[in-house]
Amino acid sequence: MLRFVIMIMIKTAIIINRFGSFNCLKYVKNSHLIIVHLMFFCSSFVVTLPATALTSKPIPAPITLRVALDDNYPPYVIRREDGSLEGYLVDEWKLWEKKTGVHVKLLASNWNVAQKNMVDGNADIIDTIFLTPERARILDFMPTYAQIPVNIYTDIRLVGIGNLVSLHGFQVGVKAGDACANKLIENGITNLIPFAGYEELVQASITMKIHVFCMDEPPANYLIFQAHAEKQIHMAFPLYVGEFHRAVHKGDTVTLALAERGFAAVTPNELKALQKKWMGTSLSNPFQRNIQYGLSIAIIIILCLTAFIFILRTLVKKRTADLLSTRNKLLATLDALPDLMFELGLDGHYYDYHSPRTDLLAAPAEVFLGKTLFDVLPLNVAQAALSTLQQAHETGYSSGEYKLDLPQGERWFEFTVSRKSTSQDQEPRFIVLSRDITERRQVEERIQYLAHFDMLTGLPNRTELNDHSNIAFSHAKRSHENLAIMFLDLDYFKDINDTLGHSVGDALLITLSARIKLALREEDTVSRLGGDEFIFLLPGANATGAAQVAQKMLDHISEPYQIGLHELSITASIGIAIYPDDGNDMEMLSKNADVAMYRAKNEGRNGYRFFTQEMQILLSRNMQLLTALRNALKLDQLQVYYQPQISMQNGKLVGMEALLRWQHPEFGAVPPSEFIPIAESSGLILSIGEWVLRTAVKQAKTWQEAGLAHIVLAVNLSAVQFRHLDLPDLVSRVLNETELSPEYLELELTESTTMQDPPGAIAVMNNLHQRGVRMSIDDFGTGYSSLSYLKKFKVYKLKIDQSFVRDISTDPEDKAIVVAIISLATSLGMQTIAEGVETIEQFNFLRENGCNEVQGFYYSKPLPAEKFELFVRNAMAISVSF
Repeated sequence: MLRFVIMIMIKTAIIINRFGSFNCLKYVKNSHLIIVHLMFFCSSFVVTLPATALTSKPIPAPITLRVALDDNYPPYVIRREDGSLEGYLVDEWKLWEKKTGVHVKLLASNWNVAQKNMVDGNADIIDTIFLTPERARILDFMPTYAQIPVNIYTDIRLVGIGNLVSLHGFQVGVKAGDACANKLIENGITNLIPFAGYEELVQASITMKIHVFCMDEPPANYLIFQAHAEKQIHMAFPLYVGEFHRAVHKGDTVTLALAERGFAAVTPNELKALQKKWMGTSLSNPFQRNIQYGLSIAIIIILCLTAFIFILRTLVKKRTADLLSTRNKLLATLDALPDLMFELGLDGHYYDYHSPRTDLLAAPAEVFLGKTLFDVLPLNVAQAALSTLQQAHETGYSSGEYKLDLPQGERWFEFTVSRKSTSQDQEPRFIVLSRDITERRQVEERIQYLAHFDMLTGLPNRTELNDHSNIAFSHAKRSHENLAIMFLDLDYFKDINDTLGHSVGDALLITLSARIKLALREEDTVSRLGGDEFIFLLPGANATGAAQVAQKMLDHISEPYQIGLHELSITASIGIAIYPDDGNDMEMLSKNADVAMYRAKNEGRNGYRFFTQEMQILLSRNMQLLTALRNALKLDQLQVYYQPQISMQNGKLVGMEALLRWQHPEFGAVPPSEFIPIAESSGLILSIGEWVLRTAVKQAKTWQEAGLAHIVLAVNLSAVQFRHLDLPDLVSRVLNETELSPEYLELELTESTTMQDPPGAIAVMNNLHQRGVRMSIDDFGTGYSSLSYLKKFKVYKLKIDQSFVRDISTDPEDKAIVVAIISLATSLGMQTIAEGVETIEQFNFLRENGCNEVQGFYYSKPLPAEKFELFVRNAMAISVSF
């Protein structure tokens, strides 16, 4: 009886396959087909019975069974370095071959190739495949034999990836043809990067070409640990659980029955042995479960024969509902996609389309359906599209971009073409997905623009300038012509930003840039380097032409600007260098023009200067000094000298000023007036200034401990040091380290330094004053101090600049200035000290007008520590006479 039932079921499957395209409702109307349909429904379970239960008349089988599968899916399939295959499935198919006597040929390859072999008919069965709606249309699937977790993996340093939503914005690596790619796309994750195999996917993550990838768990664990990347890659979250199937070509019931029969013959003990060998733990046995299902269904068949009409109608109704539900879900999924979808023939005929965005169609749907690409699209776009169809026909896939002028404006589209599976007698069909990428193209164009042009003014940036200069220099060298480079810097532009705000400054730069372009020829180039610096490239311009352009530029710039409610005026300083006299390339000429620009600033601003050989010599000297100064501290070339400060009231030594000196083995004694500006501009003044402070304070403490007089140490601060946020803490650290009381330290600031940022200067002075450190203003009278700020400064002494002291014996104006400074200091409760005192006449004048202290060659020049100590001891031994 059992054999008879099985034979009926197999015959039924063949009949149903032949009539599978008929509407299910027809079976209800034709009673002679009802039994056939019911038997087909039940046969899907019974075919899993063991081979011993089958009819004695075997189903015709192929001599060799060709099995397509992935060649690198540990532990199921592993391809060794010598090309041989190992793994759970390799051994299982060997068992199958032994059970059936049918030779098995394993076509293990890249997964995309494995699927292609199956589609092209080069394989009879495909293994390790997930069931998807697309695959179910062309394949018949065997029952599940393994459940495979599919996970999202990320770089261990990447946090915040915990669900599908968090994947948006990342490029996700996938194995080409893998089912997880479809899963990601269904959930809106479309930025996928396909790789040929899992090993390439893991290696791409290790080398950080990608940071996120999707992969089945078994091969992921194997390959990650094999590559020793377990501390670099981790599993972020599980995506879903897939089910392994084996599948045959649609309608190939013979191969399906043969495969099921062979696997049903594999015993549980044999499966446990494979499990222990390759996975260490037992696999659940799907074959045993299917046998149980088959036995249960065999009983149900008897019941079905008595109530087949009711069951049949129920099945038809449920199947119809399922189909309708599946169709609705598919339509909802398609409607959620932002892409246009078309079905075209190889000749460019439109057969179908789907898209919720009909406004992106080149023509209304009722117009183009049934027509060709050339009837709807512009000629160039149609030709390109037809070419991609041909490429997809040859390779299975192609892509490209095109532009359309639609009623809403110019739009860019990115499209992909894939070949649709068709029967042998049907013309080729292709699915085309077209996505609107206009916004992306606009962003790319914006990025490209910003890579070559200044965002604020729209002028070319340095990259664009270099491109222009390469052309200009090549032409100048070939034609032996001149070429001018001008470097322009606005005068006091920082004051506008500081007082009126950066928005006003930016508006001024925009207006100024427009004026600058009016002063140039079409072939000239102006580039904004940043801030208020501009550089000009003037092809063919000699010195005369460059001077004319520079003066014209200065005239345009100096005209008043109306920025909002503010009427502003500004000037500029320009430096000019000429090819080939001042340099042979852009780098040298721009550097020399920059040097000339600074000369223009130093000589009064609002003008232009040409680069000269003298500047070159000075520049070379400065470069040499800068190089030498970087190593001066390490080579012990710097020294601190001390100059005594004498009280005019009693002639006693009351203080000393620490002065920096540099003795170089090649350059000799380098004047502070030469190397201090270099140290300030290079930033070396911070380390040098700290060394001077630490050395002088330590020396003062040493002299105190040696019993010398407790006198005040004065140390100069540069503007760079004074503006450094760490200055108050640095002073406190040095005093604490040396244990020198703060009352014996006096810090000198130049008057110009205090007036650069008076509110900031007041804050720093207050901070130092609270720490007990004295402050004095050096070179007073040269920096145009504001009395409103001076009275707020926490200073106790004004130092009269030596430029006023030098001629007080003969110059009435210097006399008046010195008297005024002394009177001002007295009225503000401050002390005064005059520097540069060299004669008795200067000394007497200062004493008569109430100056408190003096220093200068009249008493002593600056001395090294050992000679100054001798001077102090002599001063202590005898009284200094006036």
